[in-house]
Amino acid sequence: MKIVIFLVIAAPILWFLLSMNRSKKQTDKHKNKREICKYAGASINFQPDACDAVKKLEGKRFLAKEAPTLPLQECNAEECHCRYDHFKDRRNSPEEDRRNKHGTAQNIIQNANQLSERRGSRGRRSTD
Repeated sequence: MKIVIFLVIAAPILWFLLSMNRSKKQTDKHKNKREICKYAGASINFQPDACDAVKKLEGKRFLAKEAPTLPLQECNAEECHCRYDHFKDRRNSPEEDRRNKHGTAQNIIQNANQLSERRGSRGRRSTD
């Protein structure tokens, strides 16, 4: 009898604790996904017969959060067939990467000092 009462009390408590742990893991998984997609980009893919408003945006990439809603307010087409193309990064190409390709300023100075050093291994004196 005591075992049955213990199971009736312990089972709901155990179920509650396990469900709380599971929901926390799911929240953490979604949080990490949002951080990864922070700089995701989008551009508008349109048909040749699209409106002039969307043609002005040809080749332009937006942050996914800042992309204009479709159809555009200026759209004069009877039916909008425009769609979004999604990208992991908003930048078009590696050339748009504004980070210094040669390293930090300190590394550049150190490399320049090493290149300007023209002395050989020995000097003119016999003690060198």
